[in-house]
Amino acid sequence: MGPSARLLDYIPKNAKRLGRYLLNPSIPEGKVAETELSYVYIDFVASLAAISGVIAALKYLLPDYLEINPVSLINWHIFVLMLITNAVFFSLILYALLAIPLLIKERKCHSKIYYQSIKAFAIENILVAVMVTVAINRIIVKGNFKSTTGSLDLWMGSISAIASLFLLVWLIAIPLSAYMRQYYKRSIAYAFGFSAVVVVAIVNPAIASKYFSRIIDSKEFCSQYVSYRFKEELADCTYNKECLIGKCLAEKDKFIEP
Repeated sequence: MGPSARLLDYIPKNAKRLGRYLLNPSIPEGKVAETELSYVYIDFVASLAAISGVIAALKYLLPDYLEINPVSLINWHIFVLMLITNAVFFSLILYALLAIPLLIKERKCHSKIYYQSIKAFAIENILVAVMVTVAINRIIVKGNFKSTTGSLDLWMGSISAIASLFLLVWLIAIPLSAYMRQYYKRSIAYAFGFSAVVVVAIVNPAIASKYFSRIIDSKEFCSQYVSYRFKEELADCTYNKECLIGKCLAEKDKFIEP
């Protein structure tokens, strides 16, 4: 066994399954229990566990870009609950929309639609975490999440947003459209598949500005905000940090709320 083959042995099974799925996201034939879709919840939880590591890696790999310590800024229990809720709601709504035309053709449970969507969010959630990190960094540096902090920030935000949209198409819209082709003509099948994903993405977006006030730890946010915005004043003792933090907490909505 060569070095590269031995290296693959150290890659977790979850990562291997998600890697295969990313390369070939087509919905497998047969019952769910007989395919890798049966591991969907295990892979989803594993991806959630990896998110904090991904965010920490951003700070380590791009120290000159991030002015924040993102890991300590996030209310992890709320953030994880948000990711789970979003993935489940997205998948259930998508299933409900596509089940109607499918049941007309064949009366059976088309649960693969739901499982396919949940598995897609095991990967999609990692990009959501990156976009949240970018947004929080912008809030602290620029005062809002829409203004970029520089060219690197523009690239980071644009690439993660485009990648997120691409994954919705590659992992959900195209495979579900192909699944619909078992029952409808190609044009109709793809119209159903893409339209359903677009509708659900609008109704239940993976990331929205309203989430920030719940995701961010207010006290830690104000501490990092004050440390960044009043660095020089704090260094020469012009201002008292605790007083500034208290003022920030009293007015935090104007920083965090869109």
